[in-house]
Amino acid sequence: GDWEKVFTGPAPGGRGSVVYVCGNSPFEVSGPGRLCYRSTDSGATFSPAGYVFPSPAQPAVCSPLAANNGTVAPAGTVFQPVSRSNASYVAVSPDEGATYA
Repeated sequence: GDWEKVFTGPAPGGRGSVVYVCGNSPFEVSGPGRLCYRSTDSGATFSPAGYVFPSPAQPAVCSPLAANNGTVAPAGTVFQPVSRSNASYVAVSPDEGATYA
C-alpha cells in the first residue's frame, strides 16, 4: 500500500499489545480502500485485520480521501481520523481493527 501508518497499543481484554499498519488498498496510490494489518508478536508477522474504509459504518456522505495515524485506548479500542473533501470523522474499532463504526 501507500501512505502507511504504524501505531501500537494494548489488545482488548489485556491480552498483550498489538502493532497495526494501515495502507491504501487494493491499489497502492489510489486505494480506494484502507486496509489494516495487525501483529501480536511485536511486528515479526502481520495478518489482515480489516478495512477502515470502505466500511458498512462509514457515513454515506463521507467519501474518504485519507486516513491518518491511529491511536489505541487503554481498553484496546482503535481510533483513526479519516479526512474527506468537506469534513472529517473518526473511525472506531472495538475488535483490533476487524470492523469499524
